Amino acid sequence: MLLTCYHGTSLENWEKIKNTGEFHPSANGWFGTGVYWYLDSYEMAVFWAKKKFNYRKRIILQYRLDVDEEHILDLRDPYGDDCRLFHNRRNMMLKLMETLTFYSPDTGRKIDNTVLNILSRRFVKKAVIANSFTYDNNKGKRIQSISRIPNGTEICIYQSDLIAISEVKVLWII
Repeated sequence: MLLTCYHGTSLENWEKIKNTGEFHPSANGWFGTGVYWYLDSYEMAVFWAKKKFNYRKRIILQYRLDVDEEHILDLRDPYGDDCRLFHNRRNMMLKLMETLTFYSPDTGRKIDNTVLNILSRRFVKKAVIANSFTYDNNKGKRIQSISRIPNGTEICIYQSDLIAISEVKVLWII
């Protein structure tokens, strides 16, 4: 499956990526520990880069990723097999957590991330594709909210060594 993806990062991070070929995976992302791209949305990558890298030079990269479909956990269809698998495992995890004494509210907020990390290892998934809402930076404002209505589609790559990057373009530097 050939995917056009956009990655917003700092100019410093891009220099590291260029020199080593290595990305620094996000440990606390909504869809597990991995490297995040926006699928087919340059605008969302710009939005994220502006939000995340306030005081540094930012860059938007366009990638053409070639990913084997069998290695993708596709969560865009709430009635699809991959979503059913995810919710089944999530419910199992919640039942197990109810019996444990070290549960904390913070653990509950990270449950999706944990379940997706487990699924990536157990079912040899290399990536997840899911609709998402990238929140705006409204800290300190009178009204703060996080929407449940998606405004983009993201792909989180867990194991980048098995994904062929066929093309990289630098699209924007600020």
